[in-house]
Amino acid sequence: MGRKTFRQRVDLDLFMIVAVDDFNAGAMENKGLNIFNSRLVLASPETATDRDYNLVQGVIAHEYFHNWTGNRVTCRDWFQLSLKEGLTVFRDQEFSADMNSRAVQRISDVNLLRSHQFPEDAGPMSHPVRPDSYQEINNFYTLTVYEKGAEVIRMMHTLLGEEGFRKGMDLYFERHDGQAVTCEDFVSALEDANDFNLKQFRRWYSQSGTPKLEIEGNYNQESKTFTLKVKQSCPDTPGQNGFGQSQNRETKSAFQKEAFLLPLKIGLLDEEGNPLPLKMEGKSINGKQQTLVLSEMEQEFVFEDLTKKPIPSLLRHFSAPVDLFYGYSDEELALISSRDSDEFNRWEAGQQLMLRSFLSQLKNYKENKAIMLPRTLLQSFRNQLDHSATGDPSLIAQALSFPSESYLGEKMEVMMSRQ
Repeated sequence: MGRKTFRQRVDLDLFMIVAVDDFNAGAMENKGLNIFNSRLVLASPETATDRDYNLVQGVIAHEYFHNWTGNRVTCRDWFQLSLKEGLTVFRDQEFSADMNSRAVQRISDVNLLRSHQFPEDAGPMSHPVRPDSYQEINNFYTLTVYEKGAEVIRMMHTLLGEEGFRKGMDLYFERHDGQAVTCEDFVSALEDANDFNLKQFRRWYSQSGTPKLEIEGNYNQESKTFTLKVKQSCPDTPGQNGFGQSQNRETKSAFQKEAFLLPLKIGLLDEEGNPLPLKMEGKSINGKQQTLVLSEMEQEFVFEDLTKKPIPSLLRHFSAPVDLFYGYSDEELALISSRDSDEFNRWEAGQQLMLRSFLSQLKNYKENKAIMLPRTLLQSFRNQLDHSATGDPSLIAQALSFPSESYLGEKMEVMMSRQ
């Protein structure tokens, strides 16, 4: 996502950096002299882990990319901070994905989002990607502005496609090189370059909170159709009323949230885990994956010519920063975790199996019942290990890793203290 992808070179004869042991931040993109915390630019083979090397690679890329998305085109005011930070985080994520394992990079990004940004969205400090106010400027440097801001950019990349996004970026740089601009200017450039209406999508910049997608799948044997019914909602957050679910609010805010526009990548699998051809409204879809565009609180999508009930592979590559709810059986999750062509969803299905196992065994523990790993989870582990000879070792390591404590805690009504 740097020079080769966007054709932007650093406009300096010499790119200089300085490493400082006690620099409070990770790094800073000062024009002509980037400042780095030493641990994010220097690494010793004797002590550095893979994660250390990946951090060095990603942070150096981030500051390098800031030359265009941050320095040559900068923010009009602090409220536009995600214009440069969200966009540059997206660029460094894509660079790291190109340099290493794309699936592992995406898993790492989503783990950070779920374990830290989702709780921020659900707490008293919840705020939009483009905040409306602040008490102290350091309050702006949040995971919502950075990481969720990157997800907002990623969704536009998904909606427009690789070439469409590239055209929009070219127009953005052509229009605004040397200027201080706004998030609105960036979205307008993507719109104008692609003749694509992003009016509703702009709500991602002004509405706080993590949206929830509740999806039901119904198969009709007679018509050989499979219908996905999707309902989106978003809870109340400080200063904003939620939508799409029962709200137990004591006071009503002046700001009313509305339905988001978001991409939902999906595929359909048969009972063996093989991808099925997709057909909607009498038209066959090129390829075996489709990006559905959600824009209403409730929508239905009908897939045709299916002789048996399929297993949906939903939210592939985590195409939107949402909480997803679908009534998978343990057996369906085990199948997805071992056979889905989308590597992120293979990992995600395994994580959901582990989460279910944890919650069920925690219940057994509270009731003084025997604790044991479910058969489906053990089989999922076996399937992952069967891929160890030919698969990506880093991806297999992720697939066998348990969800983080913070993510597990978010899924519990009451967190138990150690006794």
